[in-house]
Amino acid sequence: MPNDAAKSVNDAPQQSTSGGEKTERRGAISQRASRNLAWFLKKHAGHMARMEAKQPQIDLMTAENWIMRDALTVLYKDYISAGLSTKSLSYADGLGGDPALLQATAEFFNRHFKPVIAVKPEHIVTGAGCSAILDNMLYDVCDRGDGVLVEAPFWGGFETSFVLRSEAVPVHVQPTDRSSRAETFIAAYEEALTSSKCPIKALLFCNPHNPRGDLYPREHIEALLQFCETHDIHFISDEIYGLSTFHDGGRENGPGFVSVLECDLKKLNVDPARVHIIYSISKDMGSSGLRLGFLVTQAHPDLRLSLAISNHSKVSTLTSTVATALLSNKEGLDEILAESRIKLAASAGAIMDFLSHHGFKYIRPLAGIFIWARLGTVGCTWEEERELSRKLQMEGASLGAGGSYCAIEPGWFRITFALPTPVMNRAMRVIEDALGLTNHWEPEVQTRAEA
Repeated sequence: MPNDAAKSVNDAPQQSTSGGEKTERRGAISQRASRNLAWFLKKHAGHMARMEAKQPQIDLMTAENWIMRDALTVLYKDYISAGLSTKSLSYADGLGGDPALLQATAEFFNRHFKPVIAVKPEHIVTGAGCSAILDNMLYDVCDRGDGVLVEAPFWGGFETSFVLRSEAVPVHVQPTDRSSRAETFIAAYEEALTSSKCPIKALLFCNPHNPRGDLYPREHIEALLQFCETHDIHFISDEIYGLSTFHDGGRENGPGFVSVLECDLKKLNVDPARVHIIYSISKDMGSSGLRLGFLVTQAHPDLRLSLAISNHSKVSTLTSTVATALLSNKEGLDEILAESRIKLAASAGAIMDFLSHHGFKYIRPLAGIFIWARLGTVGCTWEEERELSRKLQMEGASLGAGGSYCAIEPGWFRITFALPTPVMNRAMRVIEDALGLTNHWEPEVQTRAEA
């Protein structure tokens, strides 16, 4: 942790008035900003250090999908050429998003997420990425000090959405077994709720899971929805990797992706006003830099309106233009998604082969763009995990250390594999060098990701 930086925030010099009272020095930031900055510098010290590092890094930490970038770039150039007009330089029409984008998005959800109740434009709010959507969502459903249940390990960026503005408290749920009975699964959530020292207002559910890359069966999802109904809490379903399922190259060895939209809430006796889905074009469509996320809430117009009037996270008209064209291009988008799944399966297969070659334990990914693997020795400490992370960085590769994901035990890392094959092959050699592995893994001459 950069203690000096945090100390300088908390111990900013003050000036005395003639009456002896203390006042903040001129130009000082607010106490809220000071608290947020101190928290961020402590929580994300490693990330800050990497940003300042001069040595080149192969980034296996950031969850970005490079698999279809070339094809998407061609499409986006065409969309801009055809769709950019003088009106594109104006503010967007509509409340909650450009009307054409909302219509295209509703049709997209209805085609791909199999909703029991058709998604309509008035159910959707757009925002500057899923993080902005989640930040606004938590701000609107949580008061300061309220708790949000979230199963560990989980993406560390969630905590930023919890803490900085909403001042909500992440309440960790112990990892669950996807093959367990629904009653056993729910017991972990019951334990977290009853032992929480703060009132629970919401549950954040991530399916496909980040960082594990696995999928929840329908029985678990439906049981969790009923759990939220019983305890009167919001159910927020992060489905950002929902169309990046690949089942290990096409073999059905686990549950398929089930969107919350597929669940019959009426049959489950669950109030739809408490159920919300967040999604983005960042992962499945490899377009994280365009900053476009969606909230779907089908029975809570007040919440939808509250998010719609949030002016600080609106979407640019340029992003709306190209995203509307992409989502409306049904045949082209289907081809992109299908090819992406094939290439993700090939990349996942390669990294699993590498890990198996060296005897590393991992959770077989069924979806997403990363794998959760234990590179540390059994019984290693958190400090040893940090040292291993530093070794990897010194060799030239950044991986997501488990401590950043609130992992239960040290030694686990999230490794992004949705990268060009030559980059991944080079990265795996870097991992071998950092860990002193001399029995080198050799990739196949050509993988499906290159074909």
